[in-house]
Amino acid sequence: MPDFIKPSNKLRALVIDLESMYGLAAVWQGRTDYINKNMLLRAPEVICWAARWTDSDKMMFSSIHHDGKEAMLQKAHDLISEADILIGYNTKRYDIKRFRNDFAKAGLNAPHDPEHCDLYSITTSQFDLFSNSLDFACKEFGIVRKIDTGGIDLWKQCDAGDAEAWELMKSYNCNDVHITALLWEYYRDHGWLRKRDMNYIKFTGDRQSCYSCGRNDSLEVTGQAFKAGDVRIKCSTCNSWDSRKEGIIVSRRSI
Repeated sequence: MPDFIKPSNKLRALVIDLESMYGLAAVWQGRTDYINKNMLLRAPEVICWAARWTDSDKMMFSSIHHDGKEAMLQKAHDLISEADILIGYNTKRYDIKRFRNDFAKAGLNAPHDPEHCDLYSITTSQFDLFSNSLDFACKEFGIVRKIDTGGIDLWKQCDAGDAEAWELMKSYNCNDVHITALLWEYYRDHGWLRKRDMNYIKFTGDRQSCYSCGRNDSLEVTGQAFKAGDVRIKCSTCNSWDSRKEGIIVSRRSI
């Protein structure tokens, strides 16, 4: 097992983000609305990723430039297989599928399929922001912003093997993971996570704990729920709301 994986009996949540290289195609005019598969010269591919566990400040990064494609994909495969939950921004619809594309093409077996806490889904379902981009959401909630890369020129320079450009790409990728983690903490600490986003109970089996933050010493009954026999519960740690059967005893022991 790779040395950057530290097995634990605790729930393991991984914040992850990838960067892809653009595809190349043969076109005859600037206003090409549709690119036939026969016009494709090179398909988009994963060129780097960054990640960190929620219980650690250590940032992990790998790229085709620094490690080679095979090693980069294997490291990502191992990390995803170790995770119980993946936290990201549009990870469920984009990142994980891009990873699977390249895993399969590299001859790797299917990795473990973790649960997803997709902050893009939370942003679009809970709010009506002017833009649903990660950068704009961070701006609206007072979180550090994305690094300005200067646009597609950075990808062109990385495609050409420019070492300095690759260092900027690394900083950009790692910063995206950093601000994604901060946005996740903001949503968690202010009660915006839903059960389908982050459900500790599903992993711990402890019906007396908060589904959002996992603590089982901070639930307070606030009143009767709409469903007969249920009570409304609020977590004093992360401010999330829930309802449970009235007979559940809220313990005061630490998680």
